[in-house]
Amino acid sequence: EEVIKQIQEWQDLGLSGKRVAINFSAKQLNDEGYIDYLRATLSRYNVDASMLEIEITESIFLEKKQLAIDFLNRLKDLGVKIALDDFGTGYSSFSYLIFLPVDKIKLDKSLSDKFLDLESVKIMDSLISLSHSLGLEVIAEGVEEKAQFKRLKAGKCDYIQGYLFSKPLEADQA
Repeated sequence: EEVIKQIQEWQDLGLSGKRVAINFSAKQLNDEGYIDYLRATLSRYNVDASMLEIEITESIFLEKKQLAIDFLNRLKDLGVKIALDDFGTGYSSFSYLIFLPVDKIKLDKSLSDKFLDLESVKIMDSLISLSHSLGLEVIAEGVEEKAQFKRLKAGKCDYIQGYLFSKPLEADQA
């Protein structure tokens, strides 16, 4: 609710157009009222669902894969965007991306650290290209150096996030 309220406050100030992401835990899958609550909250604050992005990790699919897929499809039906966070850690697999209803993947910082040097930069470019071929946008997390930014930009990464641009901020600072 706080995120949706903040989006509405920014809209009232004429600062619209930036989607805000929130984390979603596997426990929340068991909350049968979550989607109705989300729908009502978006309506109460007059915020379009497309302004909200839910970040999930692949652990959400480990136990109840079909339940998770159905739940995410219901979120997408509302207009909420879905991002697969921390891709490249744990059991990450491109096979997930074929059947998961996600809009983008967030490449974990460990991938950037590992694959952005000159000898292995083609691997990062291939990850981005493969993601694009699946219709997904790509965010690189944890970018701290200008050289990383330039390399990811050259590799056609859609979004780049990290301390190079800003540390996390409070809403009023943002």
